[in-house]
Amino acid sequence: MTTLVRAHDDSADNDPAPGKESDADDLRDTVILLIFGGYDTTRHQLGLAVQTFLRHPGQWDRLARDPDLGGQAVEEIMRVNPAVRWVTREALEDFEFRDLAIEAGTTVHLFSEAAGTDPRVFGEPGFDITAGRAPHTGFGGGPYHCAGHLVARCDMSAALPLLARRLRDPRPLPGARWLPGAGTAGPVALPIAFTPAP
Repeated sequence: MTTLVRAHDDSADNDPAPGKESDADDLRDTVILLIFGGYDTTRHQLGLAVQTFLRHPGQWDRLARDPDLGGQAVEEIMRVNPAVRWVTREALEDFEFRDLAIEAGTTVHLFSEAAGTDPRVFGEPGFDITAGRAPHTGFGGGPYHCAGHLVARCDMSAALPLLARRLRDPRPLPGARWLPGAGTAGPVALPIAFTPAP
């Protein structure tokens, strides 16, 4: 964030032309998106990670034994259980994709969860934090790649191994509540029981 602000300030100092107000608006909007993506979405994604590991306790134990797998765990979680389930775009021109004609103005929904588990790309269904896989689409792509992806990746790859080491044998408890399926997915509440690490 500091780099963005400095780059904006340097640009403003070197080019005090009219219209720089819009650059300031763009900077403000980017900072807000970084905060939102780096906190709110990441919080939901961590809850989805715990949900996924509850279904795969052997992988949780492996992460506890080898914290260096934190980064790979993040990528595998984002592949199979992303907080952002789909991205919506509008076609700006007519085009064809795999024999499907899409006209300009068509709303297109890109489902990152389905893309991340497509057997044509990732093989048989599974969850393995040691597997080297093709890149997922959990953070979007191209010019619309998530601006906060580095913050989210950094936070989660530090948090997940720490949680795995401290919360041994996690088990779900009743009372989980979830956000609606639209927009960002994740838990509102996800009660678990666990054995504290010695």
